[in-house]
Amino acid sequence: MTQRTLVAAIGAVITVGLALGIERSVAAASYPASYWTTRTMTVPVPSCLNAASKAVTATGLSGVTSSDTATGGHTATTRGYIICVRLPKAGACNGDGATAVLVTAGSDAKVLLDKLDKNLKTPTLIDCGHDEAQR
Repeated sequence: MTQRTLVAAIGAVITVGLALGIERSVAAASYPASYWTTRTMTVPVPSCLNAASKAVTATGLSGVTSSDTATGGHTATTRGYIICVRLPKAGACNGDGATAVLVTAGSDAKVLLDKLDKNLKTPTLIDCGHDEAQR
C-alpha cells in the first residue's frame, strides 16, 4: 500500500468515525466503540463496491446506503461501512486496484466487523480484456 493510499484510507476511517460520532446524542459522555480493518484487492473500485454491497447484504444490515466509494448500514446498536479506496496501478492487468476499508462503531462493533470481514469476498478478474488474437 502506498503512502498516498494509506493516507486516503486513514482519511476515510476518520471521516466515517466522525460521522458515526456526530450521530451520537450531545449528552453522550463518549464515542461508541469502533473497529476497522483493511483488505487490499487487485480489482478496481467498482468491483470492490460490488463485493462490499454483497457483504453488507449478506450481513443483514438495515438502512443500507451506497455511494460511488462506500456502502454500509446498521443494526439496532451498531453501524458498519465498507469504503473502497483506489490503488493506482496496483491491480490486475496493470490497472487500478482497491483497498476495502471496513469500519464499524457501536456496542457490537467488533462482532459486526467480523461478520462484514467474513462476508466480504475478494473478487478476481477472469479476463483482462484481450481478445483471442492477442493471446
